[in-house]
Amino acid sequence: MEWELLWCTERVFKEENVSCCRGLRRSLREHGGWLRCVKKAAHLHVNRNQPKLACWTLVTDWREAQPLSEILWPSNPAALLPCQPPVCTIILCESEMQFSRASVFATKFKNRAGIVPVLCGKIPEVLLFGIIRKHFNSPLTKLHNVKVDERQQQQKQMDENKAPVQLLLFERLKDDAGEFEDKESMTGHGPSLEDIISKHGVPLAASGKTPPH
Repeated sequence: MEWELLWCTERVFKEENVSCCRGLRRSLREHGGWLRCVKKAAHLHVNRNQPKLACWTLVTDWREAQPLSEILWPSNPAALLPCQPPVCTIILCESEMQFSRASVFATKFKNRAGIVPVLCGKIPEVLLFGIIRKHFNSPLTKLHNVKVDERQQQQKQMDENKAPVQLLLFERLKDDAGEFEDKESMTGHGPSLEDIISKHGVPLAASGKTPPH
């Protein structure tokens, strides 16, 4: 099953991130994933910047997290979304203060989105096959006095926001990918998306077939 990782950060195309993007693409290919990069949340309104697969993960920083939430989970239920919301969202935090604020922010969306704040330098290895830890664990700013219980706090945050390890590893999505292989499954002749959600108790998404360009 193919999926996408969308990395949204203002300096994503700068020289300092060239090697990171190259490494990310290699790691993602090993797990059937594709990388898409955008500088700002507002750029999601442009069609060429939008994920082309239904199953995708968002990685962003605290600066872009709120603008992205306004686009992907608007307060107005009638608002037109530029694309389907991600299966899970990972907010990269560079300080304990950012992590604390992002954790409070995530609780506002826990019934609609699997938002997982992580502190750079203490990223759990279980996130997305270890890809997030491998490529984003080094903080851009030097961290001091990292609390011992932060890993437990991050695990608690994942549990509270309904983003369990199974969702983040996409194992259950892969198990059910066959149920969505043909269009009939999405038109009432096969198991519905609600059936899959009920079966696993986590927000799952169907996979597309066409790789992004």
